[in-house]
Amino acid sequence: MTTEPSFGVVFLIGVGVVLVIGAAITLGSWFLERRERRDEQASGVQMRIAAELHRDPALAHIRIDPVARPPIGDGPMTIELSGQLPSPQLRGRVLRIAEREARKANTKYQIDDRLDIAS
Repeated sequence: MTTEPSFGVVFLIGVGVVLVIGAAITLGSWFLERRERRDEQASGVQMRIAAELHRDPALAHIRIDPVARPPIGDGPMTIELSGQLPSPQLRGRVLRIAEREARKANTKYQIDDRLDIAS
């Protein structure tokens, strides 16, 4: 003799499954939106740094590559600066520009200085 589950039990299990799936979809889309906002913020910082470096007459002819990476978790945004500069004074200038533009984003950041001075 088999006993069939009552309609109420089956209904409650169905509602529970739907709620769990709905919560998973909501949480997943929240994480994706957060990640997208962080990617956009890093991209914006990268573009602003590149534009400011290009605007500076002393730096406009020098190839400097700013790369901003979004933060992981609660960590800082990483801004990598690479290129070859003719003097330490210009390195300082590049770092000040990058820091100024990063501060405008109102987020934690760290500068990864990979700039070389030509000998």
